[in-house]
Amino acid sequence: MEPPGSFAPESVRNEKAKVLESIRMMDADAVRRDTVRGQYGPGVGPDGKPCPGYREEPSVPPDSRTETFAAMRVHIDNWRWHGVPIYLRSGKRLWKRGTEIIVQFKSAPDVLFRGTGVESLESNRLIFHIQPDQGIELQFQAKTPAP
Repeated sequence: MEPPGSFAPESVRNEKAKVLESIRMMDADAVRRDTVRGQYGPGVGPDGKPCPGYREEPSVPPDSRTETFAAMRVHIDNWRWHGVPIYLRSGKRLWKRGTEIIVQFKSAPDVLFRGTGVESLESNRLIFHIQPDQGIELQFQAKTPAP
């Protein structure tokens, strides 16, 4: 959101409302292209012990179609965020618990690495860890030095 004129609740609320009003509405094609929903299946927990899938949990019907994970790409149609995809993910039994904001920068053109043995590099990321542990992390990619 843009900085509010003051920290008065009405000013903050108005700026939040402006951002929400700028989120591009999705048609049926955009929903198919930019959203994912699903259920967690059986796996291994952080302690290394097997964990049941959602349908094997107590009191969950074996034919349940209830989603336990959702992810989506949204676009904010204003001058500041035009062309910047925003990714939202939430779910039960994910690989870690927490809230974070990830700013993923555009990747470097692959042509820069032609003849270096590097196919491509992942995008650099600026990560704001909100909870449980607050912090800021910068992940940047670099090719291995060579002649």
